Amino acid sequence: MEKSKKNSLNTPSSLPLLQIINKRIEPAFAFKKLIITLLTTTCITAIIPQQSFASVESTLTPFTGLTVQPHDKEQRLNEASLYQLMYAEFALDRGDIKTALKIYKEQAFLNNATAVFERALALSLKHEDLKDSLSFVTNWQQQNPQHTPAIFYTAYLALKAHDYKIAGTTLNKILENDPQSDLSGLLEGIYPESRDEQQVVLSTLQQLHIKHNPSLLVIQAGLLMQFGEYQLALQDINKALQQKPTSVPYITLKADILKQLGNPNTVFKHLATARKTLKTANTKSLYLYEIRYLLELQKNQQAWNLLLEAHHKFKKDNEITLLAALVSLDIAEYKTANKLLARLTSDQVYKDRANYYLGISAERQNDYTQARRYLKRVAEENLALQAQEKIVATYLLEDNTELAINSLEQFRTTYDIFAPESYLLQAKVLNTHGKTEQAKTLLSSAHDNYPNHDEITFAYANTLDNNNDYFKKYILLSQLYETDKTNPNYQVAFSELLLSKYPHAEHGIQLAQQVVAIPFDDEKFNSDIYIQGTNLLATSAYQQKQYTKVIDYLKDTYELLPTLNAAMLLLKSYQALGYEQQAALLLTDIQTRFNINPIDSQINDSKPNGNTTAGTNNKASITNHHPANFSQ
Repeated sequence: MEKSKKNSLNTPSSLPLLQIINKRIEPAFAFKKLIITLLTTTCITAIIPQQSFASVESTLTPFTGLTVQPHDKEQRLNEASLYQLMYAEFALDRGDIKTALKIYKEQAFLNNATAVFERALALSLKHEDLKDSLSFVTNWQQQNPQHTPAIFYTAYLALKAHDYKIAGTTLNKILENDPQSDLSGLLEGIYPESRDEQQVVLSTLQQLHIKHNPSLLVIQAGLLMQFGEYQLALQDINKALQQKPTSVPYITLKADILKQLGNPNTVFKHLATARKTLKTANTKSLYLYEIRYLLELQKNQQAWNLLLEAHHKFKKDNEITLLAALVSLDIAEYKTANKLLARLTSDQVYKDRANYYLGISAERQNDYTQARRYLKRVAEENLALQAQEKIVATYLLEDNTELAINSLEQFRTTYDIFAPESYLLQAKVLNTHGKTEQAKTLLSSAHDNYPNHDEITFAYANTLDNNNDYFKKYILLSQLYETDKTNPNYQVAFSELLLSKYPHAEHGIQLAQQVVAIPFDDEKFNSDIYIQGTNLLATSAYQQKQYTKVIDYLKDTYELLPTLNAAMLLLKSYQALGYEQQAALLLTDIQTRFNINPIDSQINDSKPNGNTTAGTNNKASITNHHPANFSQ
């Protein structure tokens, strides 16, 4: 394809124009050089350098009306006008894109205008819609059927514009000329995302004569696989591999198809056979593919053995060395992991990751002092915060809160970019150890320093009391809510605040209902927030003596996600309605589940307080007091 493209673009069609320039135009040397540059540029890039034409335009003025004048009068009328092309460039320089495009497109359809077509298409792609560019190149190609690059341009733009009728017709032309034409570059980046368009592409391909074209066979195989036609996909990829048996992408696509057929052994056999046919240098990606598949199947030991084999073949490949070290960590082969990671500490690209995972290795072996030594060496910003979280976790595991906080303060000084995160982590440590007032003071200071940091604002708002700090908390939460009205954390926190002040607040109830309505399979669903929402709705209903509603809200939820607060609301509602049997069963469940005496006055006499955030776990609240959680 490249050869034919080069030949088409280097056609002698531009030579008469150069001859005329030498004979007919005798301006200043700079102007002549500019014109020659214009007419000898033949690729789809800017023909004229990015410079002002103002000084040149005045030179051209005396030549107004000048056109190309070949020896033959008929040829003169059908070839591109030098004046028109220069006028188009001047228009382009002045920002008159419409005029420039109109002139270039008209001139492109004249004789011997390949270079003009290339320039016109480049401008069209830059300034017009894809469909306009496709229409132009399609019409030009029909007038110039022997121009091979134009056929490829048409096919590419048709595929990109999702005009599969034109794409199919054009691809057939290409296949008629060369059934094995390399279309990989043509097809790159045009794979449709929607399922409907994928179906149209598949239908288009199935109407083409592609049985000898590996590029199209591979596309068809991939689409068939997506539509669950695994056997048909396997047939197509096998045909493609017959023509390109050493193509790694083809080999991995066949592995993908075999995976879908559900027999791992056939995948491993295929990959092992393929590795034997390739040169060692080309087998790396196949090793990595098989290793990841083994890990996916939770066959960590086999993956580790294969990794060591790959590492032996690619001793200088740090990617494989790192992966071998990580799998070694996962299967508790710490000696091997440390040895591999130690080699990477001398590599500038990998040293931070090596030190980080050496720290993880030491932590897992309960050598917290050594773990901190490694973790403190991590300087890469992408890992520095994670390393600091691990350092804090190791101090907390040793019950050394003071050093944990000191390390965070020092970290803030070294990495001011992570100062907000360090404030949040420090507040979490303080809250976990019962130092809530210190946490509140810290977050207040952090909020003063970072008033536009949403996480700090939210964390600070959660330290404020619903009653004593109502208006301050209202302002903070309403501001957050306005920035993201679909954030469940903001919704439930704002709902709780409103209902704490006004138990029947319509907006508060609506917010809680929105949280509860989030489907379980939605990425925004969070079980703890769901519990908060149902508890808020149940509490509001209880305060309005709507006991049946309380039961409707909490009965199923309590069975799936039991909490003491929900149990208390249910118990009181059962008692209010005289459901003695249900109340008795619930009392027994409470005693067993929460280790509380059923005659405890907290249960029999207390009333729900509406503080549903207590005992929940969301991104901004602290409930799990185990220090190891700070390393997660």
